[in-house]
Amino acid sequence: MLETFSIRAVELIETAKNLVKINSQTSDVDTVSTFYLLLSMFNANDTICHFLLNELDITQDDLYKSYNELTIKESPQKVFSKEFETLVLNATNLAKEVKSEYVYDEHLFYVMLEDKNTLGTQTLINLNINIEQLKQDISDIFNFYEEQIFIVDKVELKEPTYLINLSKQIPVHSYIERKDYINQVIYILSKRQKNNPLLIGQAGVGKTALITALTKIIDIDIYELDLGCLISGTKYRGEMEEKLTDAIKYVINKNAILFIDEVHNIVGAGSNDGSLDAANIIKPYLSKGKLKLIAATTLDEYYKYIEKDKALTRRFQTIFIDEPSKEETLEILKGIKQNYIDFYHIDIPDELLEYITDLCDNFILNKTFPDKAIDVLDETLSRYTYEKKDLKSLVKEVINSHQGITIPTINELLNYNLYYNEFKTLYLRKIKPINILKNLGIVYVDKSFNNGLFQKDLNKVFGLKKENFLELDLNDYLNSESITNLIGSSKGYVGYSEGGILYNHLLKYPFSIIYLKNFDNTNSYLKTFFNNLFKKDYIIDPHSRYVYLKNTLFILEKTELKYKVGFITNNETNTLNSDLIITTKIEESNELFNNLLKKGIIIEGFKNLSITDQINIYYQALLKPIGKYQITSSKTLESINTN
Repeated sequence: MLETFSIRAVELIETAKNLVKINSQTSDVDTVSTFYLLLSMFNANDTICHFLLNELDITQDDLYKSYNELTIKESPQKVFSKEFETLVLNATNLAKEVKSEYVYDEHLFYVMLEDKNTLGTQTLINLNINIEQLKQDISDIFNFYEEQIFIVDKVELKEPTYLINLSKQIPVHSYIERKDYINQVIYILSKRQKNNPLLIGQAGVGKTALITALTKIIDIDIYELDLGCLISGTKYRGEMEEKLTDAIKYVINKNAILFIDEVHNIVGAGSNDGSLDAANIIKPYLSKGKLKLIAATTLDEYYKYIEKDKALTRRFQTIFIDEPSKEETLEILKGIKQNYIDFYHIDIPDELLEYITDLCDNFILNKTFPDKAIDVLDETLSRYTYEKKDLKSLVKEVINSHQGITIPTINELLNYNLYYNEFKTLYLRKIKPINILKNLGIVYVDKSFNNGLFQKDLNKVFGLKKENFLELDLNDYLNSESITNLIGSSKGYVGYSEGGILYNHLLKYPFSIIYLKNFDNTNSYLKTFFNNLFKKDYIIDPHSRYVYLKNTLFILEKTELKYKVGFITNNETNTLNSDLIITTKIEESNELFNNLLKKGIIIEGFKNLSITDQINIYYQALLKPIGKYQITSSKTLESINTN
């Protein structure tokens, strides 16, 4: 009886039999009814039954409860009920009717819904589920009964100007080191159902590059729909719909694949009184299986526009594209550098690529890899053709122009005459990045600290403008509710769209100086908030935007502060407390740096040492392996045992 059934369909029937055995221990059930087949299909995550009922928020408990409320029974047989055997026969006939080689779960579910007298269907009716709508959904998805309007004659059609054949385009970049995503797209395109991939990821992670690379792997043309060109010039009602329909028919006629970048723009595109939007025009072609579509969008737009349209969402299989790591980006740059060598006729050493990825990772935080690294490489080589400078110095200039800061060398830093020279060791942390540090630093000062002079120092070292500084008097935020002024209101409350003072500043100026006055006097709620902030690499604002803290310096003004600088002697060890001038956020795993702090080295500056010696100590502390080593300076220092 089950010779023409697919392996998955047979497994579902066996699961139904096992469910009967389990339930027979607590009840007198001994026959496999259509209810247990329904339960078996619902429990399998890869069936259309599970997909549709899950969209209706139906649970297994709901099915059992509804089943127990029924009074009808199915005619018992030795193993299967009579209705179950009839269902199997009808599913076989349906598979033949729709020219399917095997019987699949969708055939079983569809014929079950056609007979409203079965226990399975009655269970769903008892849950107030629209059976006819379920049948229509299955028919739409699997194209059971094909309509003539979707049949496209194989005639020679003129290629619309708003379709771009990506297969004939020369790829700007090869898609290196991320072939697992290409394979996912190929697997989805080869599926029998839901074979339309939807790529979701941040801007700049390489979604479009993936598709251009795909055109060189598969032997099928891929056409990109230019939605702006599609809509432009449409003056009359129905004109946009006609142009879109022509484009779809052309792609179908060519046995090609349609690609829509920024697909969220089609939701509502072209809609007005009496007309459909682009999404509603595309849906029937997807449901009938005539059109294969690849779409791309960002995560925010997906949840804002696409996910709300359930009929559109269920026709896609989502693929989340993550931002590549610094190491992956380096491999991508190595893979594409030949393109730039051929274009600029400049030799590109791998050391330059490593330098670019390091600086981009440390300074450009409001963009994503690999996009930001490729931009810096491209602009650096472009400048070299005119200026013929050292490539690394040009990379710095490009970073400076992108972020509005300058990056001095160590020698330049040593030669600067600053108002606060003791802060030079702190500035070194940006010149020689330490990946374990969550932010640029936390400085404790008293009321004698001159913020204006400090701003002049940072303008000289990093070229920071006054806009990069944010001064907050925490006496203005004494109640717990005032934190909303800093971070913004929650969704649904007044002020949600404006955001908060602190978060807006950090988003606008990734390289920021936050001066917190009267930190001691603030309430415990706000102190807890800032202490948690100091430990993090980034935070997420109420609008789900990433706010990075890696280039943020926090200055905390304390009302009373004992200045302890230099090295702590054995007699003074017990007095070492939170009154340090500068403290750092360091991971516990960095044993060397932690032990140096325990030995009494204070990052703010060493009273009896020159600035050169301070930086020498700091620099050696970062680069030396864990163990014993000698630090030489103008003052005789004993060997520090870090074990």
